[in-house]
Amino acid sequence: MAKIRIKLPTGLSDISLLKGIQIMETLEVKEDIKDLSLSEKISILSLITDLPVSLFMDFDPLESQVNLLFNKLELFKDQFRLFIPETFRIDKTYGLMDFNKMTVREYMDIDFWIHEGDSPFSNLHKIMAIVYRPVKTKKRNPKNVLKNIASRLLYKGVVPKFYSSYTIEDLSEEHELNAEEFLNKSDFSFGYGVLLQIQKYNKDLKERYPLLFRTEEQEEEAQTLEDDIEFGSLWGMYHILMSISSSIFERDAWLNRPIGELYKYLSYLKQKDIYGQKRGS
Repeated sequence: MAKIRIKLPTGLSDISLLKGIQIMETLEVKEDIKDLSLSEKISILSLITDLPVSLFMDFDPLESQVNLLFNKLELFKDQFRLFIPETFRIDKTYGLMDFNKMTVREYMDIDFWIHEGDSPFSNLHKIMAIVYRPVKTKKRNPKNVLKNIASRLLYKGVVPKFYSSYTIEDLSEEHELNAEEFLNKSDFSFGYGVLLQIQKYNKDLKERYPLLFRTEEQEEEAQTLEDDIEFGSLWGMYHILMSISSSIFERDAWLNRPIGELYKYLSYLKQKDIYGQKRGS
């Protein structure tokens, strides 16, 4: 067999989003990369290099040569480079949403697509269309202008953009069309980075509102409140607002409010319920 030069990707940015999704879906059904069969490794190598499966099947010795190549893939290393710009341009300019202002509707949509497929990666392009949306307004300074000129020269396809501030469009059904553009024209580092940011945000929510995720032992800790004054002192003005509001939790109104505000409300209700049970009310 004649020698063939095979170029492997050096990072996630060298892998298209579409290929990244296909690879990760293959891996998701395995508990460990070591469980991949030889044919599955060959399929991944073929996908990632755009070379036919038959070429790898001609390796001699087959298994050792395939494993040698497969083990060189950066995708399966513990550490790899991720470059996640806040704003970038493909055919139009997209901006990253402010996770601290994520609405209940946005959170629900992301959660739906994460659990809809065989793995969190199955609908990654649709999740990206929620997290990254077209830039509506932007401000730039001379430093941003110089960075953007350099960015156009250094990057092809997905071009990072730099602004001093920007706003993005509100979420709408039309943004599902952007998902196809991400799938076909962006790289896997963007998608992987989005999932990592979502995981971090969910972890932050659990740390900010632990009562919603408490164990039985931790709930007992919440029962230590002695009286109405102590309960009211803990929640401050929020307790006063809840006391004078009879219909604050209207579903349609809450869909466009921050998910953090909803978690705060639910934490309040749960602690109020625990406190009420203790006092027999």
